[in-house]
Amino acid sequence: MTADRTRNISTARRRIRHAEAQGGSERLRTAICEPVRLRILQALCARDFSVGELAESIGRKVPATSQHLRVLRENDLVDRQRVGTVVRYHLRPAMAQRIGAMLEALSPAAGAPGRP
Repeated sequence: MTADRTRNISTARRRIRHAEAQGGSERLRTAICEPVRLRILQALCARDFSVGELAESIGRKVPATSQHLRVLRENDLVDRQRVGTVVRYHLRPAMAQRIGAMLEALSPAAGAPGRP
């Protein structure tokens, strides 16, 4: 095995261990493997929403949207804040940059020719 290959494999293993130690990989996988949750995260990258606004924006019923938000909250991806009588949802600050970068990488333009 060449020194470069050994170094590359070692670097990859360190990055994987680091991501697994933080738990971020599993949380993100849980979120993006379900298309509805992925759409919720895409919407929340733009701004915060109430459950009703999110349901309308993704074309789902409020109870189903609420259940998806529960999964996202349990995986520490989304937080909620009561504003008067309305509960508003937003990406957790610690995850917002990571989620934004991942969604950018998954966008159709990311795979377009001429793009790094």
